[in-house]
Parts: sequence; C-alpha cells; structure tokens
Amino acid sequence: MKTPTHFIGCPGILNTGMSIVVFLYASVGFFGYLKYGPDTKGSISLNLEPKEILAQCVKIMIAVAIFFTYSLQFYVPMEIIWKNLKHHFGARKLLVEYAVRILLVVGTVIIAIAIPNLGGFISLVGAVCLSTLGLIFPAIIDLVTFYEEPGLGRYNWRLWKNVLLIIFGVIGFVTGTYVSIREIIESGESS
Repeated sequence: MKTPTHFIGCPGILNTGMSIVVFLYASVGFFGYLKYGPDTKGSISLNLEPKEILAQCVKIMIAVAIFFTYSLQFYVPMEIIWKNLKHHFGARKLLVEYAVRILLVVGTVIIAIAIPNLGGFISLVGAVCLSTLGLIFPAIIDLVTFYEEPGLGRYNWRLWKNVLLIIFGVIGFVTGTYVSIREIIESGESS
C-alpha cells in the first residue's frame, strides 16, 4: 500500500498474484484429470478415496479453510447491505447488524443444503453475471459515455463494437441460463 503503482503494470502485484492463482487452479485441474480421467466428478475432492486417511485430511483442511475464510468473503456483501440498512435503525444498530449477519449466513447455509448439486447453480450465476457485468453493462456504459458524435470514432466503430458485444452478451446470457436451468432440473429429477 506504500507504493500503489506496484499494483498495476506488467509485472505488477495483481498480474503476478492472479497468474499464480490461475496456475494453481490449472495444475489441480490438469493433474486431477490426469489421475481420474473421464470419470472425474465435478470437484477433485469428490474423487478422493473415502477410506484413505490422507484424503480425509484434505477434506478436513478444505472445510477448515472455508470456515475461516467465509467471514472474509462475506465482508463486502455485508458492507453493501448494511450501508443501505443502517440509517433505518436508531440506537439498536449493533443488534440489528448482528441479526442481519445471522440471517444472511443462515440463508446461505439453507441455499447450500437445498441445492445438492451446486455445479448447475454456480454455472447459472456465472452465465447471468458474466454476460451482464462482463459484456453487456460495460458496452452500454461505453456507449453512454462516448455518445457524442466525435466520441464514437470514425465510421462509428465504437458503436458497432459495443452493439456486437451486447448481442454476444445477450446470446451468452440466454444460452447459458437455459443450459444451467436445464442442468439443475435434470439433476433434481435424477436425485
């Protein structure tokens, strides 16, 4: 934080950190598929032999890691929610904040229990969020920002680029949502 310029750039902290994370995820996926082949289940931890002590240790470490990092991952959504709610409560702010936190944690636990196959649900969230937040909204914001005639570029290239991104995003949204919902329904019927 002393030198924020080190965060961005070619060998910046963000690029280095994300490269390490991508490498680790790709390695786990590659070696997991190399070990289990086409019979690989949705998560590598599902493929581990239940009777092996090392496999049980890995599952316990994953559970402990989730337990200790849940509050860290929950910090940002709670800050956004609480910022919009706190002005409605007077002296009982602390009590209400704890109640909201408990309700949200219990709600996420109920969702996790109610959806036994999280793969379809995760792909549904990915299809909706990636297409809207990654493709459609940035293109719309770019169009609104540079709507003035000289801002769209020669031959309105920025307009055509954004229209193609919006069309691609809508196609991804519709097809991804359809496939994910179908997968959720089919996994629910087979259970």
